[in-house]
Order: sequence, then structure tokens, then C-alpha cells
Amino acid sequence: MGISTTIKQVTFSVIHLDQVENGKIVEHWEQGDVQELMQQLGIMFFLALG
Repeated sequence: MGISTTIKQVTFSVIHLDQVENGKIVEHWEQGDVQELMQQLGIMFFLALG
């Protein structure tokens, strides 16, 4: 992606959802806040509207 490495520590939110049937996980969903991560890494750009 053309982004230099850093030693920055970042934090961002992630949620995990599991569907359990008969004591076994049969499906797993995961969603992370990628926008928050990109902002902390300095690779998120915003467009001014109006």
C-alpha cells in the first residue's frame, strides 16, 4: 500500500458473534472498526462536502 512501517500502538473495537448449536460453534461473525484503525495509522482521508 505504500505506507511506511511504524512502532505505533493502536486500539480499535471488534465484535465477535458465534452461533452455537448442540454445544458447538457452527457459525462465526466478526466485525472490526476499520475506519478507527485507519485514522490512528494516519491513512484515512476525509472529503469536505459542501
